[in-house]
Amino acid sequence: MWFTDVASHRSAASVRAVRAGLLCALALLAPQLTPEGAALTVYRLGGADQKEPSLGVPFEFVQLSWEDVDPARYGFVQSLLIEPDALTPELLEETANLTPSTLGGGLTFLRYGIWEKPESVPGWWPDRFSVLMADEDDGTFHEYTRDMIYNFDLGRPVHLRRVRFYTREDSHRSIPAYLIGVNDGDSTKDGERPYAPPGDNPRDASGSFQKTGFYDFHIVHAGEGARVVDLDFDHVPTRRLLFRIFSEGGTSWEIVEFQIYGAGFVPSSRYISNVLDLGQPMSLGPLSWAGAEGDGEDVSVELRMRAGSDVDPNRYWRYTFRGFEQVFTSASGAPLTREQYDDLEVAEKGDVTYDPENWDAWHASFDFAAGTGASPLDRPRRYLQFDLAFTSTPASAGRVDYVEFAASPRLITRAVAELFPDVAAVGEVTTFTYKVRPWMEPDDASFDAIRIDTPAQVLSVDTVGRLNGQEVEIEVIRMDEEGFAVTFPRIGVERTQELLEIGFQARIFEYDTPFTGRLFDSAAPHEVPQMVLQGEADEVTDSRTTRVALAQIPESAIRQLRLSSGVCTPNGDGVNDAIAITYQLVNLTGTVPARIGVYDLSGRKVSELTGEVSSGPVGASWNGTDARGALLPPGIYLLQLLVEADDGEDRVQRLVSLAY
Repeated sequence: MWFTDVASHRSAASVRAVRAGLLCALALLAPQLTPEGAALTVYRLGGADQKEPSLGVPFEFVQLSWEDVDPARYGFVQSLLIEPDALTPELLEETANLTPSTLGGGLTFLRYGIWEKPESVPGWWPDRFSVLMADEDDGTFHEYTRDMIYNFDLGRPVHLRRVRFYTREDSHRSIPAYLIGVNDGDSTKDGERPYAPPGDNPRDASGSFQKTGFYDFHIVHAGEGARVVDLDFDHVPTRRLLFRIFSEGGTSWEIVEFQIYGAGFVPSSRYISNVLDLGQPMSLGPLSWAGAEGDGEDVSVELRMRAGSDVDPNRYWRYTFRGFEQVFTSASGAPLTREQYDDLEVAEKGDVTYDPENWDAWHASFDFAAGTGASPLDRPRRYLQFDLAFTSTPASAGRVDYVEFAASPRLITRAVAELFPDVAAVGEVTTFTYKVRPWMEPDDASFDAIRIDTPAQVLSVDTVGRLNGQEVEIEVIRMDEEGFAVTFPRIGVERTQELLEIGFQARIFEYDTPFTGRLFDSAAPHEVPQMVLQGEADEVTDSRTTRVALAQIPESAIRQLRLSSGVCTPNGDGVNDAIAITYQLVNLTGTVPARIGVYDLSGRKVSELTGEVSSGPVGASWNGTDARGALLPPGIYLLQLLVEADDGEDRVQRLVSLAY
């Protein structure tokens, strides 16, 4: 039989997140939520029915509500059912007419090439009576004698199930020829849909799409006149619905009600938290959450976060009216504030983007199925914001019960590290020096420990390091497949900017291998450690990175396949009862499938071991048995290792003998 003997290196980030475990994650947000004097604070958003966490260490707990979302604090909600214990996408009933919801500004018609609201048309103009066909009142009706083009903006995407419109029961008029188009609201597709209403002029003189007034559509139905039109659709994603009616020769027509029906869960929903003010720069621990992604490939929940150094994550732009030029400054040259942007005329208002000087862009989505993930922040931050995006089918949608995270005040102002050397031969034992230089201010705390996380194989750590050129004692308090942690003489503000050097030996198995450092106080190991930035810590060393490249990129992902013996003699004497198989995998992206098969000389597979592996040393063994655990006949067999690498399958074969 086969069994795993030496575990392959797991993804360091995922292992650390699961091991650290926690608690930790998302919160929505009241100003300065850090309790005064607390060194560790756990925040939970939602999950009102959950018990408070139990950590076995001192901490403060802050319960936050899903409902606490405020546009004034940059929060946003679209198409979600918000309850104290969960967020779920909006579920539409098939009998609910959505058209009346467009009367708040979502119903527009095309007039002289511009989309206008019926209420804005002069009082005598018949087009203002377009609202009569969306008011759910069969006692009122809209009548006209020319072509009309209407746009029903439903305010969010829905799965379109039915469209119905009709004349009065006693009317002699029929509705003339018409067409219906849909736009799912995805602005990245604008200009790609085949139908643009005439007169909308989607391009300017240079051929570029105009910013305002342009929508294009997919035509989903075109029909001839009737007194009652009732159409079924197969859950077409729709944000805007186009209705165009053709009145040939000025024929009079009427519509008493135009009805739109969706069904099932809406295609997309969004929850963006308020900006969370932690009161001071804080280090974040792993995030954790509970919920479900739903069923099917087209159903998902995405969780992202970003952080910044001020309360406003946005940059505001205004049009200068020099062509389509936009600037993010006011007339005085200072950056536009939110209040100044709101005071601009509509035609002056440009884009709203994130502020790259003071805020990160949204970080990559977490693996929602994992239920936990390491914080992506590379430094302590005071302001945070979180984003939950749901993608649903009519029959299935995700759910988020709660999200949590833990935070601790920063230890010091900042610390910079670099690693020497920053290039190594694949799989070879290499001696490295990790160099850290802290910058500290009078109110900063002190630290005496560092954790260095890496997917590399760390073999040993020197017991003597250097601080400001002088030898200091280094004590290893942890060394495993995730990296190592050491302590050293305590560093306080009096030792600011002094260089700390730690030596260790390791093997590198993948390009751009990270060595991520985090400072902490060994007297308070439960507090969230502070991330170390990569940069120039030592002017003598021209590395400026904590990542290691490979001296040469290997052609194959499989390296150094070795057998303990070429002969297996499973007779119970303790000598070669099984063949130990060891090998190294290099430069893989994450985990990949691997198979070790045993074949007889006719080419028939008699046994196989499968599993998920990643870069690093891997091991297994074979004791001469088949897939059912029975001993195979003596003879010569072929062992084949096959790994599904990034650029295809790599394989290595060896002949072995079975004798007893």
